[in-house]
Amino acid sequence: MFRRNQKKPTLTFWCKESPVWAETFAPKIKLYPDWWKGLKEPKNPHGHGAVAVHDIMPTMKTCPGFVDLLKTAIAVPMWKEMKITYDTEIKNIDIAGVLDQNEFSAYVESHPSIQYGDYFANSLHLKLKTPWMVTCDSEINFLMMDAVWHRKNHHNYTVLNGKLEFKYQHGAHVNIFIPKSRSTKTLHIDAGAPICYLLPLTEREIDINIETVSMDKWMQFVQKPSWFRGHYEKMKKLGRYTNGSSG
Repeated sequence: MFRRNQKKPTLTFWCKESPVWAETFAPKIKLYPDWWKGLKEPKNPHGHGAVAVHDIMPTMKTCPGFVDLLKTAIAVPMWKEMKITYDTEIKNIDIAGVLDQNEFSAYVESHPSIQYGDYFANSLHLKLKTPWMVTCDSEINFLMMDAVWHRKNHHNYTVLNGKLEFKYQHGAHVNIFIPKSRSTKTLHIDAGAPICYLLPLTEREIDINIETVSMDKWMQFVQKPSWFRGHYEKMKKLGRYTNGSSG
């Protein structure tokens, strides 16, 4: 049980020198989808006879699981408009405002399928690299999940779930699978549309803070060894030890 006067944990998104990512496309709690805002209770088509319970049929606004999710999940908007052309491989990626091919690695990259044993052979992988680094002043886990309730189509790509924490690591990049196609297709992801949710795995209320930083400060976040080969676990154990915690 937590005390009422206990300081709320703060999740901070550090942005690269851009008011667009700090203001217009900043992650938000309680970002309800447009279709949900306009829901009205329809008449119950079975509102007569022995099966009648109510004349008015409830909508998803009365569904606790759905409402509680949107009340607590942090919606992360897509930070750049992207058009991804593909068939059985990625053919082209058009990123709004990015003309220099050398800059593409700051926004997207792909992991070779050998890293997951070629198991998902019918999918193409892309990592969408966020313009934020994230820190949390408490050791809290977050579930990154697909922003399904903000998407009308669910067949063109899938955001891959993962459990993250931001006290000992600061990346929040979004991994997606795109189903391979026999014909050439283009996946269009609009800037500002929620791409994923970060769901705090805690009952504690969390404050969100948005900060812009210089490129020098940003590079302090990104110039870290790879999290592969156990580096993250080593840093996590070291952090817990130096903070006086053994578990």
